Parts: sequence; structure tokens; C-alpha cells
Amino acid sequence: MDAERAAKGPFGGTIAHGFLTLALVNYFLPQLLTAEGMKLELNYGCDRVRFPGVVRSGARVRARRRSSASRRRPAGPCRSRSG
Repeated sequence: MDAERAAKGPFGGTIAHGFLTLALVNYFLPQLLTAEGMKLELNYGCDRVRFPGVVRSGARVRARRRSSASRRRPAGPCRSRSG
């Protein structure tokens, strides 16, 4: 929050925390993806999230998506990865 001190740092100014940027997923997701006819959505977590660049304070943030594949699964009880 100290703009003067941040200006002397490696990024040349204040930046957003990575998890603050990640929290914007909840804002962008409905604009990028819709899934109809679902009774349950499950968040598996974010074990492969990477923050390859900084987001400078005041910068605009955009989202994009790339779908590799999707498939319909049969209805049934939730299954864990181990079973």
C-alpha cells in the first residue's frame, strides 16, 4: 500500500495480490461459460493455477477461455478420485 516504497521495488509500483486477481474468476466465469441442466457444480480447487505476470494497480483485467473437451457424464452419486 506504500506507493513510494513500491515504486522503488522490482515491479516499479503497487501490484494486486495473486489471489485477489484469482477471486475475479467468480465475476468472469458466468460470462465465459454456461452449463445447463446441471443439478450440482463442484469446484475441484486450484492446484494448477499459476501467476505468470503481475497485475499493476489500476490495470484493466480481462478473461478468456480455451476449452479442451467436454463430455456428458451419467447421473449418479458423487464419486471421489480414489474410488
